[in-house]
Amino acid sequence: MKNNEMETVETDIRGQLISGHRAELILSHPLITKNILLPTLPIKELFLAVRRVVMLRETGCCFTGFSGVGKSCAIDFVAAMLKAKMPGLCVVKHDTHNQQYPSIRSFFKHFLTSIGHKNLRGETYDLRQRLVNWLVDEAKFTGFNMIVLFIDEAHAMTIQDFNFLKDVFNDLDKENVQLVSILMAQEPDFSKVLSTLKQERRLDLIGRFAMRILPFRAYRGSSDLKLILTEIDKAIYPEDTDTTWTEFFFPNAYRNGFRLVGQLDTFMEAINLHAPKGQLVGFDFPARQAFLAIKTFMLDNAGFDNEILKIPSNAWTEAVLYAKIADAMETISATADENPYKIES
Repeated sequence: MKNNEMETVETDIRGQLISGHRAELILSHPLITKNILLPTLPIKELFLAVRRVVMLRETGCCFTGFSGVGKSCAIDFVAAMLKAKMPGLCVVKHDTHNQQYPSIRSFFKHFLTSIGHKNLRGETYDLRQRLVNWLVDEAKFTGFNMIVLFIDEAHAMTIQDFNFLKDVFNDLDKENVQLVSILMAQEPDFSKVLSTLKQERRLDLIGRFAMRILPFRAYRGSSDLKLILTEIDKAIYPEDTDTTWTEFFFPNAYRNGFRLVGQLDTFMEAINLHAPKGQLVGFDFPARQAFLAIKTFMLDNAGFDNEILKIPSNAWTEAVLYAKIADAMETISATADENPYKIES
């Protein structure tokens, strides 16, 4: 075979061969890069709750979840869905820095960066007016007279941050523009923030931004995983083809009927087998580790692709162990048990 006719061949971490065009594209695959988000059941539930808050023009609400449940990815997906369902609606995403340098100037410069404003010069008053003017213009241009502001890492917010946000809210209100704040925060940290607000008797801030607190849940049981595996079977990559994600990794087996959703029971058995003592699935397990297990399974076993696919019997067990799902379940359980401010779902 001539050099220009030879297939590109790469060896995966288990020594199996992934060849041809797949080898060139694998590091850019959406399942690996997370450039394309899948509509999981927790995200769908989040969207319905957010849409209700927006439709009712509430001043704000807060969603809380434990580490690893996919909070940041959920915000991105819900923001995109909201724009699609309500074309023209001004939706802004703002991340709270966990390591802050608190000052009025830094708050407004950070906020201006979030909306993509290039001019960060001037005195504090200039920065604040620049931000408010941009928000007012965007809200009135769409005709909704409303800004939906998603704030990620809200557990890192200080009382000063809430005060700044209140100032923006009031400035917009003077221009007949409604600010709807959707906070996404990590537990148990946000409950401690809420406790501080209560101790400081800042009912004005609680009432405006954190009166309604709802849980953003982790995955629970087979129904959540079934939807994820089904979506992977349907998602397309590369975009200009009709190749599904599953087909990308297992082209021969896919043509012979293999679908990832058919692995659901084996995946669940592997999780249950290695779940912490007394915690069979039905207990929370995080999105981050669930997706890592799926990616590990796909990458490790793509080299076995054949019309008659023979996957090693321990394939899902190895994937679950590598993803450390059991460790993550223990962490969530311990964090929930130690949280004196636990919010029930």
